[in-house]
Amino acid sequence: MAKKKFKMPKWIRDTLEAVIMIAVLMAARRFHTIGQQLKDEEAAKKHQQEVFQ
Repeated sequence: MAKKKFKMPKWIRDTLEAVIMIAVLMAARRFHTIGQQLKDEEAAKKHQQEVFQ
């Protein structure tokens, strides 16, 4: 007797796909903003050093 393969309903698959895409985008955005903050801090330190010299 062949076992019938369980197929996920389309709306569940679509919802999961959307949730995963949103999570990936939010993570990418957070890493980008952290990288931007580090660049801004470095620029601020460099600027302070130039001002005090």
